[in-house]
Amino acid sequence: MLCFAAFVALAIQDRVGDNLVPSGQLLDPVGKHIVIGGRPVDLAVSGDGKYVLAKFSRGVEVIKTADMTVASEKLFATGASMHGLVCTPSGDVFYTDARSNVQRGHLNDDGHIDWNTAPFILPKPKVGGEAYGCGIAPLANGDLAVCASRSNTVVLIDKGGTMSSIDVDVCPFGIATTSDGKTAWVTCWGRKPGRHSAMSSGSAIDVDDRGVATGGMVDIIDLEQKKVVASLKTGLQPSQILINEGVAYVANANSDTLGVYDVKAQKRIREVVVKPDLQLPFGSAPNALAISPDNKELYVACGATTRLGS
Repeated sequence: MLCFAAFVALAIQDRVGDNLVPSGQLLDPVGKHIVIGGRPVDLAVSGDGKYVLAKFSRGVEVIKTADMTVASEKLFATGASMHGLVCTPSGDVFYTDARSNVQRGHLNDDGHIDWNTAPFILPKPKVGGEAYGCGIAPLANGDLAVCASRSNTVVLIDKGGTMSSIDVDVCPFGIATTSDGKTAWVTCWGRKPGRHSAMSSGSAIDVDDRGVATGGMVDIIDLEQKKVVASLKTGLQPSQILINEGVAYVANANSDTLGVYDVKAQKRIREVVVKPDLQLPFGSAPNALAISPDNKELYVACGATTRLGS
């Protein structure tokens, strides 16, 4: 048995190199790849397509798309939140950290980001501690919408830094705006209590008879009225949301599903199981989305799917 185990270990080691990640998964990516800082959680592409910005556990790396080399790196003592990185077409960069800051910078032609502008500081939550900002969305009027996950609010920030808060469901995570700029759709990890409740970071959430969260919500915000006008149920841990051609897609990371919603009717159309193989055990963890340039293919990143076979 010991000899067989040693043989297997050596065979695997010959295959993996840098492709073995801490979870024990083997990665076999298509094309070129590079190693960046630990726990990458978000990506943004520059307006000219020359750079990809990667948010990881300690900051941001800027990667050249031409040759997949690192152009620059910025580390923040305050660390990174789970989600929230934007690069506008004009090169403005916004990044939420693990406290209450929205860091602001500008991407230069050489791939370096000037972080010389003071950060926006989100209002602290009523339960104490930090706001822990997550998803960010630039608005049509030039303002910014930021998910303050521990405050259960979306914070609107105008160009002068004036802020207003909109109450949403528990733990807002991702945010996207409709093409007309009139509404914002926000994924929230918890629902308001029903029959049973449990506390999460000072907020009561709905749980089942076992004490397990029953799911999340998508809150729809009228940006002119600055209030939630509709709330739709999602699966567990709704993460990134993408809106395209009148349809909103929500990656339910802890349900292994993709929620599909009609934007105009403000209702769910269907839910799609996104495990690459239905024989796989639960835990594919779909958490990020992208759409092809011709709008014909939707890509869903499954953060925990283990590859089967050789």
